[in-house]
Amino acid sequence: VTPNMRSAFSSITCQLWHNTRACSTSTVDGTTSSTVKRIIRECNAAEAAACGFYAAQSYVKHGRPDMAALSDQEHVNQARVQALMPEHRVRPSLLQGVMGGAGAVLGLVTAALPRELHARVLGAVAELGAEVGNDALRELREAEQGRGQEQGGHAADSGHEQAGVQGGGSSGSGSCVPGEVREVVRALRDSERAPDGVPPVPGIITLQAEGLAGVGVAGAAGRANKGA
Repeated sequence: VTPNMRSAFSSITCQLWHNTRACSTSTVDGTTSSTVKRIIRECNAAEAAACGFYAAQSYVKHGRPDMAALSDQEHVNQARVQALMPEHRVRPSLLQGVMGGAGAVLGLVTAALPRELHARVLGAVAELGAEVGNDALRELREAEQGRGQEQGGHAADSGHEQAGVQGGGSSGSGSCVPGEVREVVRALRDSERAPDGVPPVPGIITLQAEGLAGVGVAGAAGRANKGA
């Protein structure tokens, strides 16, 4: 083995070790790891609330198969989240039991509401679930981007030592968030949590328009009464 071959082999080994360590440390004790653990813990607590809510809905609305299907779906979602916890050493949140109980109480109360109001509550719950999933995915993406910038800075500092290795390899994209975590969070976000026909939650513009319309009708009625 010539000195040049030994030097090339050492450089390649060093490059592989740095790339492997960059991802392994982020999944064990880095910023990305803490973000992943927190998101798994929060998703588990949110699913506990969803399981309680839809289980109560299914109990009260025992004649509706859609509520039973939604309840079963949330239990499957929670099982998928809990399957991630041992692998990533995540402890359940202390609020998990409270969230489950609060979800059950909310489900019992809303199940007794009039049909239209009940449908609007279901729509709000569905929108909240999608919003929680979007926020979690955004945090995972931001954690990856931050890790990628950190790796890029380290690579720039030591780039002169590794120049020429396999044509000048890049420092990697920093994408160290486990794929199964992203897949589970995306599945939670995309789950249908409202039966067909539930009206969407009105936005600010819609509420303002309805308020202005109500003021207009009330004003017209007042003027009519005053003229009479």
